[in-house]
Amino acid sequence: MSTYEDASLIYYPSGVKAGKAYSLKPTDGSGDLTFTRASTATRVNESGLIESVAANVPRLDNSQGGCSSLLLEPQRTNATLRSNTFSNSIWIKQLGATVSTHPSIVSPDGTLNSTIVQTNSLGAGGGLVNYNGATAVAVGSTKSIWARTISGTGKANLLRLGISSSYGQDEGLFDLTEEWQRFELTNTGATYDGYFVIGDGRSTGVTLTEYLVYEAQNEVGTFATSNIPTTTAAVTRVADNASKSGISSLIGQTEGTIYLEFDNRVLTSYPSEYIFLIRTAGNSQLFIRKENGSNAFTVRLIVGGVTIWTNSNYIPISGINKIAVAYKTGDSAVFANGSQVGTTNTSSFSGSAFSDLYFNFIGAANPELKLQSSLLFKTRLSNAELATLTTL
Repeated sequence: MSTYEDASLIYYPSGVKAGKAYSLKPTDGSGDLTFTRASTATRVNESGLIESVAANVPRLDNSQGGCSSLLLEPQRTNATLRSNTFSNSIWIKQLGATVSTHPSIVSPDGTLNSTIVQTNSLGAGGGLVNYNGATAVAVGSTKSIWARTISGTGKANLLRLGISSSYGQDEGLFDLTEEWQRFELTNTGATYDGYFVIGDGRSTGVTLTEYLVYEAQNEVGTFATSNIPTTTAAVTRVADNASKSGISSLIGQTEGTIYLEFDNRVLTSYPSEYIFLIRTAGNSQLFIRKENGSNAFTVRLIVGGVTIWTNSNYIPISGINKIAVAYKTGDSAVFANGSQVGTTNTSSFSGSAFSDLYFNFIGAANPELKLQSSLLFKTRLSNAELATLTTL
């Protein structure tokens, strides 16, 4: 199998411009992805630094190191005001805590804007407290912050759920080093939590009273997404959407193969969502979907509103994965990370008239998807080819 010659569409994160992510094949541009995101956003660039990207420009993200991924995220709002201005009065300095800008250590965005926090106390309530009650976020929110030591290593309580003693106190205890790391803590119990607390010293094991911090974020969702800077008001980053319509000539109609390589944040609390979908203007769909209440995916084919076949074996996926779906009447199969998942499906496959494809379909509620490559074939690849294609 010659992957490049046999594929009808090859997407690999490379060239982008506003509204478009270029595909490597077809070379005439007919397979380039249409991209929308009606807000600015941030990414980690090739130098490993956080930078802002203009509205409707695809984000080629390098947060995992190595090759770039097309970053597709759900809509999120950072409710913490003055997210990186810790000297502002909204950040109340408790029990003698002080802040200052470090003169020589660069922050994760490559500039000299990281903040030294000195708690001066290991007592309860020491540190910085930011409360934005006007946009307090509900249960299921996640707080995150970048932090490191000035030198050496140690433990600090960077994040807390609320401010009262009824909230957990040891949950936000983290190990800091001389490398910048992003730490996060998800709220699963408090009804509303507009507080952002940095440096509370009551946790057993706290050893640091001085360290560096960068960009505080409090967002509704069960994992932290890319950085959303704020000043005087909460800021919303709109969901990323990548799709291509009118490409029936590139999609196998009675047989074909779909291939995806991606890194995905999969969480049981999320509802059913699609990470890949091809469909017609009507009800015919072939899709890979994260299932409600599970850390797993299934593959389904629906023609004319009727489910023709479902891969009954859940595919447990987290981290970098390679999935291939091969479909043909009497001979459809799913491979994940080098192995066939479930038995070969023998259902009839016809009448699809597929013309459109979507990544991370639906929008605001979607999980994070870092797409590393995607290929379409108009033939059903052999099982041996599928195993080779999906081996990690």
